[in-house]
Amino acid sequence: MAPLPPESTPRYKINYSVVGGDFHSAIVRAPAPVSPATFGTWADGFFTALAPEMYGITIGTVDFAPSGSNIFNPVTSGIEGNTYGTGTQPAQAKPYSLSFVGRSPDARRGRLFIFGPKFGDDTYRFNFGENTAVDAAIDELRAPSGWPMGIGGQELIWKSYANFGVNDHYIKKMRG
Repeated sequence: MAPLPPESTPRYKINYSVVGGDFHSAIVRAPAPVSPATFGTWADGFFTALAPEMYGITIGTVDFAPSGSNIFNPVTSGIEGNTYGTGTQPAQAKPYSLSFVGRSPDARRGRLFIFGPKFGDDTYRFNFGENTAVDAAIDELRAPSGWPMGIGGQELIWKSYANFGVNDHYIKKMRG
């Protein structure tokens, strides 16, 4: 299957920080036209679902890049400045994230990484039914009709689990 350019679909980028941790971004592909307010409502539901099991996450800005462009510009979605979760992340927890995985009907994979989980287990995967916050977040990913989308412009079908582990960026950083 031929790779597609990143600007194949419109994208929203949520810029957030974890209290005691680092700054991060999460990119979500959306069909055109999804207004910033509609996106903000969805993102608020997703972060609210995860909040009971997360260190404090503060949303800084939300940016938007239309299809065909690699330039992200700030938009007002209504979640800027919101804080989800509680507590300060200890230094040893900085590299940990949750990854949610989906696949579109054209067989392209999509993933969403969120940093700041307070929890983990020895299997590194939370199957549906094992953690109520993860279950609620998966429900939020599955709830909206038509998005989040994959790079091919089709709606992602989200797996019924979330992976917990050290993000690859931090592994590469530690290896030098």
